[in-house]
Amino acid sequence: MSRGPVWSAAGSALVLALAVAAQLPAHDRSLVSLDEGQLAAIADRIARGQVLYRDVYTGIFPGVYHVAAWLMAVFGDDLLVLRRAQVAVNALTALCLWRA
Repeated sequence: MSRGPVWSAAGSALVLALAVAAQLPAHDRSLVSLDEGQLAAIADRIARGQVLYRDVYTGIFPGVYHVAAWLMAVFGDDLLVLRRAQVAVNALTALCLWRA
C-alpha cells in the first residue's frame, strides 16, 4: 500500500535529519571513511595542476580527488569543507538505503 508523497517526503526529511544529527557531534574530529590527509594532499596537488596517475598515484577511484579539489576551490581550502561533504554523503547514503 502506497502512503503518498507527503508521507514519503516527511520520511525522507526525517531520515536526512537523523543522519546529519547523528554525525554532528563527531564530524569535526576527522571520522571519515577515507584518510583525509591523503585526500587533502592529493586534492591540493590536483588543484596546483598535477595529473593523477602521471604525477600522483592513488589506488582508488580518482573522482573523489577531483570532487575534493573542486569543493576546496569553491568553499575554501579547509579540511572542514571535506568533513561536511562527508556528512552530506553519509546522510544521502542513509536516505538511499531507507528509500530502497
